[in-house]
This record gives sequence, structure tokens and C-alpha cells, in this order.
Amino acid sequence: MFYQKKKKYFIIIIFALLILLHYLGALKPLEAIISQTFDYGEKYVYKIGNKIKNVANKKRKISELKKENYQLSQAINKLIIENSKLKKVQRENILLRKQLKFYQKRNYKYKLANIIAKNLINENLNYFVIDRGEEDGVKNGCPVLAEDGIVIGKVAKVEKKLSKVFLLSSDYCKLAATIQGNNNTSGLIEGELGLSIKMNYIPQDAKISQDQIVVTSGLEKYIPAGLVIGKISKVEANPSELFKQAIVKPLVDFNKLTIVSVIIP
Repeated sequence: MFYQKKKKYFIIIIFALLILLHYLGALKPLEAIISQTFDYGEKYVYKIGNKIKNVANKKRKISELKKENYQLSQAINKLIIENSKLKKVQRENILLRKQLKFYQKRNYKYKLANIIAKNLINENLNYFVIDRGEEDGVKNGCPVLAEDGIVIGKVAKVEKKLSKVFLLSSDYCKLAATIQGNNNTSGLIEGELGLSIKMNYIPQDAKISQDQIVVTSGLEKYIPAGLVIGKISKVEANPSELFKQAIVKPLVDFNKLTIVSVIIP
């Protein structure tokens, strides 16, 4: 107890002495050092705090920029998809108008069809699958047309709601043809390894030349005469043979077709 009182009095004396020395100015050098030390520490802490704050702000801004960039990227992707869909619809509308324009001038019964599958890899086959079948009146041998009434192939297999169409470039598609304006010049359109179209069995004395238009002859069931097939790009003739042949260039790109029509019997 006595020790505690003594310690208390000692502390009071020390504080009183420090106060007295302060007022006498004896502690000014020490106080200046302590003040400078605290000022430096305060400035250092403030500087560190600012750095931490700046780093946090930068991280927040980077995070916000990343979020905004992601949102912009999503918006751009959405616009690209919508633009692509719009272009597809516009192209389909153009194709439909061309198809309808062709049929308005002719008394053909027809069905528009979407191509839902393609096989253009197998050299011998080359076919499309369309969403029209028996229910729509489609039959084997019906001609399939692209825009402006250009023949691209024939129906080869019919199911209830679907049909397989062999393209003119397929080895399995054959079509009776003639030269436009010259019904006496007949021949047979045949595919060659899925790569080209030839008109074979043309009489050797027939006068044909490059750029003439090849059309259907009308000698086949379900296929009217005068439907455009393509244009002669090359004539191959050997005087020692009975017939000559011509390479026929299609007037449409089979790879780009999406909508076709089928002439119904």
C-alpha cells in the first residue's frame, strides 16, 4: 500500500516537473523532435493511405471497365446476330419474290420448300433434303427449281413430309434437255462426279456453240418443256464419234440455295 502511494506521488512529481520544464522552455528541443516525428509519421500514413485509396480506385475502375466492356461485347454480338437474321430474311424475301414472279407467268402448280439438309461432300450423291413430301403432292421425278425458274435437280425419294432432291451435278440425276430455240437438238443432262454438268448424246451434226442456253425438252413425265437448266461453257466434239457433248454451267450457286420450289403434277 505504501509502495503504491509512493509510486503515485512519484508520477505526480514527474508530471509536475515536465509541466514546469515545458513552461520554462527546457523541453522545446525534445518537443520539436517529437513533433517532427509525429508529423512525418502522419504524412507517411496519409501518403500510404492515398496509395491504397488510389489502388482501390484503379481496381474498381478496371472492374467497372471490364463490366462495361462485357456488356458492350454482348450488345455487339446481339446486334450482329439480329443483323444476320435480318439479312437472311431479306434474302429469303428476294428469293420468294423471284419464285412467285416466275410462277405468275406460268400455269404451274407448285410448292415452295425450305432446304433443311445438304450433302455436297459426297462426289457422286450431291443432294438436298426439302421440307415437302407426299402430303404436299410431291412425287418422284418432279423438277426442283431455284429463283427465276432455273432447274437445279429432280426429286429422287419422297416421304410423308420430306423429299430428297438429287442435284444436276449428281451422278444419279439425268434430265432430258435441248438447246433453247432449237428443239431439234436434244441431249441428256448428266452429272459428273458432283463437279460438273454435261449434256451428252448431242447429234454430231447439231450446230451448238458456247453461251447457248440449255432448257428442259419436255420429254419426261412431270417436267414441262422450256425450264432453264444452264449455259453451255464448252463444246467437246470428236468427228469419229456419233455424238458430241457440252459442258453446262449452272446459273445459280447450289451452295447458297435456301429456298426452292417443286412443280407438282
